[in-house]
Amino acid sequence: MKLLLVMLLADVYEGYQITINRPNPFLGFGLLTIRVSNHQCTGSDSSTPGICLTSNECEEQQGNSIGTCAKGFGVCCEIIQKQCGSDIAWNGTTIQNADYPSATKTQQTCTYKVLKKSSDICFLRLDMIRNMIAAPEAHMGSATVGTCKEDTMSTTCSEATKMPDNFCGDNDGQHVYLNVEDKSECEITFNIGSDTSIDRYWDIKVYQIACDSQLRPPVGCLQYFWGKSGTVNSFNYQDMITNVHLLNNYYSVCIRQESGHCSIIWTPNPDKTYPFFISGSMTSRKSKDGDTCKDYVTIHRGQSLGVTSITDKFCGGKFSSVSSATSDTMVQSSVLPFRLGVNFNNAEKAVDNCGFEFKYYQETC
Repeated sequence: MKLLLVMLLADVYEGYQITINRPNPFLGFGLLTIRVSNHQCTGSDSSTPGICLTSNECEEQQGNSIGTCAKGFGVCCEIIQKQCGSDIAWNGTTIQNADYPSATKTQQTCTYKVLKKSSDICFLRLDMIRNMIAAPEAHMGSATVGTCKEDTMSTTCSEATKMPDNFCGDNDGQHVYLNVEDKSECEITFNIGSDTSIDRYWDIKVYQIACDSQLRPPVGCLQYFWGKSGTVNSFNYQDMITNVHLLNNYYSVCIRQESGHCSIIWTPNPDKTYPFFISGSMTSRKSKDGDTCKDYVTIHRGQSLGVTSITDKFCGGKFSSVSSATSDTMVQSSVLPFRLGVNFNNAEKAVDNCGFEFKYYQETC
């Protein structure tokens, strides 16, 4: 009987691992196995995100090869799931309405079940490339203004950080982080109503984030932004006074502190006509004392530049730490971590409430 010697050689490189199994080290042949690390990648157009897989894995998932990765040993694979009731097991999978890029108008309940790829996954990040379903009730004076009556999007993730219970409208470009630390799966559901005159679209990337990842958000943050500057919108924000923000939304927006930066400045987007309108009034477009408003945003120890007045709550038709101001200001805070609190209650009927679009800038120490 010939004794076979088994040699296992494994070398790990950037994004891939090469393993050589040789029955005999003196023979010049063997089995070459290449594994890639399934990290996020970018397609050859330098913009479309995907997940790094072997070509066979990508074909098995009915994905689209949009480029190469792992030094050419893998393909950047875009996995798209359009079928309601599907299980989502691969990190970086895209969920879309069945007719995407065309709209859907059909009444339906469409659920996708996200399965954690391992027990050390603590968060899902949903990148809403497109997410437009029916808008909330917008008839001023109605007891249900701001309510998602026709369509809703919901999730079944942990209570620790979850989607607002009332979520609908135009949320293209938004993102959320959902806590799944104590869950093995999380369902994402679109409940689409019977109004066939409304176009609905969804195109959402689903990423799984490890508990020890640098990408995980701080505790309690539904949204988490990186960078020295950026733009933050309330959900369903549109630059129209007839638009309404969503009722019953309470969540935190967090900004990662960049190295060498010790404070943050918030300012309504000057390119918008109505960049800040929360518990405001078109008949008297001024900032308000936050303690008098039912809807407001919080910036801890926020101070308009050039004044001494400091406050935590901001509301009205203008953005200022000074009550009754008639112009928007730049508000600075040095409280860490950098955080914007959104507090929208369940009664919107008497005021103009289109929400906000802020620009933020981190200031050096």
